[in-house]
Amino acid sequence: MKRVSGLIFILNNGKPAALVRLIMACALLVSPMSRLCAQEKNEIVQTYQKKASLQLKGLSGSKIQISSGEADHIEIRLANYNNPKFEYSIKEEDQTLIISEDIIDYNGKEPTPKSKYGWSIVLPIGTHVRANGATCDVRLIHFSGTWICQFAKCDALIEKTKGQIQISAAELDAKIFDAEGCFDFSAARGDVEAEAINLTGASTFTTGHGNVEINLSQTVKHDLVVGSSFGRAVLNYQDHPVEGSFEFIARADKGKILSPYHFDVEEVFKSDKKQFKKESDFGEMVDYWKKSFVRGNRNPKITLKAVTGTVELLMK
Repeated sequence: MKRVSGLIFILNNGKPAALVRLIMACALLVSPMSRLCAQEKNEIVQTYQKKASLQLKGLSGSKIQISSGEADHIEIRLANYNNPKFEYSIKEEDQTLIISEDIIDYNGKEPTPKSKYGWSIVLPIGTHVRANGATCDVRLIHFSGTWICQFAKCDALIEKTKGQIQISAAELDAKIFDAEGCFDFSAARGDVEAEAINLTGASTFTTGHGNVEINLSQTVKHDLVVGSSFGRAVLNYQDHPVEGSFEFIARADKGKILSPYHFDVEEVFKSDKKQFKKESDFGEMVDYWKKSFVRGNRNPKITLKAVTGTVELLMK
């Protein structure tokens, strides 16, 4: 036997015996680092029967990831749920599961607190989801169904999804990758960027102050609106065939219209100024360009619009 640093080692041909390894393993189990990791996990897991729809209410500073699975039940994981200013509830109705975040002792004179909840939800394919709240970080990954939400501020990542996606926010930062379906994105401020998107239904992507860039994976076969009032609105066909009626709108004095094709019709019309710097600006009418061309069939109708921003059609 030999005592080293308070531990007894039993030497066997110069190598520690099994007892030593057992003692060391026990020491690790009770070490401060091990206890800390266990405390930081802070996660609950619950499962519910399959429902036709899911409602998410009052989300405030949450992070939520939604995906679809082959199972016929709903799995919910919630991390970071020990917030003394919030409480959550999960309520089952006949065909709807309702998740709510509620502020405890809300004071309207103070800034709205953030729950910082971390939701991870796996749903059966085809589930209809509605969400609302103040702010939310949304991740739709491998989701197949319907997502409709309304937030004051929203960061959204949409990746490998199928179905209907609708997001309305005062401030929005949205990125879309390898998605298929119909989309309706609208924001007062913020950016929308889409890569390898396949539009299987009529879709709209608009923002007030910000940029919209839509890069297609296939030719558009349904009506489409892409717009930015004061930024850039770009539609890129990525060398896919261009067919349909194309209409470009921007203010004649400050807007810009860019297209690789010559226009069949160019006209000027009067519309609201939509740029308010003083009281007299409200209701003032100014000149707008409307330029259009048709290639092949007249359907679908593709509209790119701006106020003082830039609209552009690209082929590469």
